[in-house]
Amino acid sequence: MTPRLLNGVLRLLDLEDVESHVAARFDALPLSSLERDDLIMHGISYAWRIDRALPPEQPLGPVLDVMLDRRAASLRNARAERLTNAA
Repeated sequence: MTPRLLNGVLRLLDLEDVESHVAARFDALPLSSLERDDLIMHGISYAWRIDRALPPEQPLGPVLDVMLDRRAASLRNARAERLTNAA
């Protein structure tokens, strides 16, 4: 298990633990710990901004997941392109 980046547990709207939620979206990617930590911190920042923009009755999880999935797909595509170009 990777050490936590935040000192405490950040709860926003329907997400009990934002950091764990964000980290889980990037677990399958082959990343250095520095890259992973950077992505997690950016994801937490996205969550904070989205939380502030959403009405209280709208869940944060589904909206945040779309953003995180797009970022993960972008990373996978960039890695695949680099591998293709290196071959």
